[in-house]
Formats: sequence, structure tokens, C-alpha cells
Amino acid sequence: WCDSYYNRSELIRKGFITENVSVLPIVMDFNRYTTTPDNVTSQMLQTRKGIKLLFVGRIAPNKHQEDVIKLFDYYKKSFDESSQLYLVGSWAGNEKYFAKLMGFIYDIGVKDVYFTGSISEAEIVAYYKYSDVFVCMSEHEGFCIPLLEAMYFDLPVIAYDIAAVRETTGGAGLLVKKKDYASICKLINGLVTDCVMKEKVLLEQRDNIERFSLDTSFQNVQGLLKSFQ
Repeated sequence: WCDSYYNRSELIRKGFITENVSVLPIVMDFNRYTTTPDNVTSQMLQTRKGIKLLFVGRIAPNKHQEDVIKLFDYYKKSFDESSQLYLVGSWAGNEKYFAKLMGFIYDIGVKDVYFTGSISEAEIVAYYKYSDVFVCMSEHEGFCIPLLEAMYFDLPVIAYDIAAVRETTGGAGLLVKKKDYASICKLINGLVTDCVMKEKVLLEQRDNIERFSLDTSFQNVQGLLKSFQ
């Protein structure tokens, strides 16, 4: 059982028998996100001026945090000099990549990039709740839970359309085929200035997360189990 058709195709490509590989999306219990947001983090985010961009995921080369930083640098210079970027996730096991990112930030001179490291669920909830746009430039995602978490918190999503991203988002959010930072920054600016555009994106995202309700997941499990009878 794979959590996406993208991962299923990878297994089949590696020689697994097609009829023996099924798909069961990761079970999302959205009730866990009713945790009260961390108060200190919430106050910090609410009192800082400027647009807040967010990406959640371990600090790792396949996540391409350097591209999120490049995008943010362009946005900060072109649209909102008071904006901030929050990169939530642990760099344990990827210390060299983290050091490379810090060096890159220093080299290009961009300010207001914040790495949180490993944090509590209450803190993560605060970042989702009080950020403005979720930006994913990852180049390999077999599923990508944070895309759905962002959608659950009504945080508009912009993501690089590769691997299982379109499958997980159901095409909701704003998916981009190219890392054209100028164009993507215009989309970000649209989401924070155009209420109609933002609401349209959020409605599509809300529809998408319904596909991952516990009831739907239970039906999926039942259907797969029946195949063993």
C-alpha cells in the first residue's frame, strides 16, 4: 500500500507487480490541530508587521529551502520590505545543508529569515494560524502532509507542481510549473491584496481536505481490506 499514486508508480517502475500495489492516502486526523496555539509564538507573529511566508518541513536538500529563500528575497525587495519568512522544521541529520543555507542567506544579504528547528505542536499551530501564505518549492514529495495542514488552517498555498503535490492538493491552491520568482511573487501579492482571489483559493482548498476526512479514510481502508477476502 502506498500513500499516493506517485509513490505507487515508483514501485511499479522498480518492478513490483501492478495489481499488487494499492494506494491508501495518509490518514489525516484534523482533530489533532485543535491544540491551543502557543501564546508566545502567537503574540510574536501577530505583533510583527509585514507579510509572513511559511514553509513547514524538515530542512533537507529535496525540500529546496534555498529556492524558498530566493523567492522570499525577490518578494521582500519587490513587494514588502517588512515581510518575514519562517522555515519550520528540524535540520537534524542535515547539518551541512543547514550550514549551506545559512551561508547563502549571508551571501545574498536577505534579512528576516527565521529557522525554528524542532518545535512543539502548539508552536506549529501558531505558525499555521498567523502566517499569510504557505510556499512550497520542494522537488520531491511522495505525499506532503504540510500542504493539507496549511489548507486546514485556511492558509493559502502556493506550491511547485511536481511529484505528488498535485495529487495531494487535488489541484487546489496555486500550483506553478516553473520557478519563475517574479510570477510567483505576483501570485503571493495577489493572495494578500485581492480578497476575491484569496477566497476562491480557500474554497477550493476546503473542498480538497474533505477528501481526507476520517470517514473517507475508513472507507478506503475497508475497500482495500476486502481485496484480501
